[in-house]
Amino acid sequence: MKSILPELERQIQVTRDQQDVRRIGLQKLLGLTHEPRVVKDAHGFARVTQGEVLPLKFPAFTSFEEAWTHFTGETGMHDLTRIQAIVNGASFYNVLEDALNRKLIQDYRIDYRWNEIAQANSAANFHALKRVRGKFVEDLATFGEDEPYSEAVVHGDEEVSYGGVVTKGALLTITRRAFMNNDIAGIERLLDQLRRAAERTLARHCWAKIINNDNYLIDNVPMFDNAHGNLGSAVLSVPSLTAARLAMFAQRESGSDEPLGLGSGNLLLVVPPELESAAIAINNCESGSYEGNPWLRRFGMSNERIFTNPFFTEHADWALFDVSGAASILEVSFLMGNQIPQLSGATNDAEGAGLAQDRIVYRLRHEYEVGILDFRGAYKAEVA
Repeated sequence: MKSILPELERQIQVTRDQQDVRRIGLQKLLGLTHEPRVVKDAHGFARVTQGEVLPLKFPAFTSFEEAWTHFTGETGMHDLTRIQAIVNGASFYNVLEDALNRKLIQDYRIDYRWNEIAQANSAANFHALKRVRGKFVEDLATFGEDEPYSEAVVHGDEEVSYGGVVTKGALLTITRRAFMNNDIAGIERLLDQLRRAAERTLARHCWAKIINNDNYLIDNVPMFDNAHGNLGSAVLSVPSLTAARLAMFAQRESGSDEPLGLGSGNLLLVVPPELESAAIAINNCESGSYEGNPWLRRFGMSNERIFTNPFFTEHADWALFDVSGAASILEVSFLMGNQIPQLSGATNDAEGAGLAQDRIVYRLRHEYEVGILDFRGAYKAEVA
């Protein structure tokens, strides 16, 4: 008896290719050329890079109407309530959602440099988040041959807690007119603006902890405070930077007089736009008022560790951070580890009602919260 397996395999392959043709054709219509690839930096934050090239054998659709015809078998996009018609197990609505998500994250990046003073975490739910800061262990003892080891001298834990994850989001509406006019550029602009809004919202939420000088919840004292030894009031200068670094050197292990060793590695200087030129001058000047400058190139050969922060609105304030990895200052917890904003089909009546109005509605959601883990690797000058 002749085996039917080769014919079944051929049919399965044809079906898969047809689905891939539609899926990839729609992605290429929206300007995608590569699969997105997600990598993580040293702090655990996701970054999207360019992955494999989309298969050349699958051409791009030339218009939304052509894509619609391939998915539904109908000509003319007359009734968007038909968009959810299922064709060969894959709907235009869902495949478009996937393509829009890929387009949304194609250029997603961590902007505004908040990730350099933070670490990433995954939150399982919306409950308040608790983190235990590691115990301090005293120096190891010396033991002779055959001498029994003694128990390590361990100091108590410190528990940091902060509010549960919050939901940030917006609705994305694509009208029948946009589809029929094949307004690819308009949809791309909208997705780009949404991406930038998501990046900016997260960045503002992170930097607000520093700018607003939120309380450090272990002792309920502001993060930058004389009690923490990390608050100054001097204008940005070589002497004030040196004072800030000495303040970091003075920070100690919890419950101990042992130095943390902060301030010796890479430092990040954060300034408002008004102080950018002064910060660059300090980093680069070898002569004149900065002769013998101990801060020469401390912020990089190309000033790469000077960040002009657009959220700093107090024109004379500045901040210094140890970004060597010795101290985690902030933590950003993302619900279920989803660091990248996601589009999904609107499902409830209010949002789904758009289908009856010749439009498709998607929901953009980004869920996270930011907490202060430690104040000791940070110094801020609030200049009157």
